[in-house]
Amino acid sequence: MTLRRIAPFLLSLALSSCDDATDDACEPSDEPTSLAVDNRSGNAIDQLVATPCDGSETYEITLPGGGIPFSEQATVELPGPGCWLLHWSGEGCRNDPPHRTATNVCPGEPYAWKVTIDGRVCESGW
Repeated sequence: MTLRRIAPFLLSLALSSCDDATDDACEPSDEPTSLAVDNRSGNAIDQLVATPCDGSETYEITLPGGGIPFSEQATVELPGPGCWLLHWSGEGCRNDPPHRTATNVCPGEPYAWKVTIDGRVCESGW
């Protein structure tokens, strides 16, 4: 194939693979910005912290009942729309690196986060 024939394809591929998390894609809304957490980490989640992807501030998220037990789900509110770095900790474990939302989290559309053992770091080594 010649470059002339594949150039339009490469251009469309480059345009379609833009990082959605940096685009301002949220519609204005009075709905809360929320996060649906599915805890499959093997540990209870005692603390959840959200940091905007630009690293400007850190917010501790209020968890229902003081935490999210292993194999439970909970929906919590985020401080606002946008791209987020999500950190969890509990029972001597945490995630490292933090989870980066794949897209902007928008009001009225809960972002689903399945917390797994991937990236889990524990003080005891497991």
